[in-house]
Amino acid sequence: KYLLLLSHQWLDYAVAPAPFEWSTFALCIFGTGLLSAAANSINQFHEVPFDAQMSRTKHRVLVCGRLT
Repeated sequence: KYLLLLSHQWLDYAVAPAPFEWSTFALCIFGTGLLSAAANSINQFHEVPFDAQMSRTKHRVLVCGRLT
């Protein structure tokens, strides 16, 4: 999932009309990775009530309160 997102970001950067710079490219990939991880964390937090209702997911760390 993250690899697909980051590879897409790499392609977006590669076809941009600006000249290629490694420092900007690295910051762009790093920032995209951080934003994707943050969005995933927020999603996991908001899914706790739904995960508690499902037998497959009711033993997850956030649902059981082992991670606060």
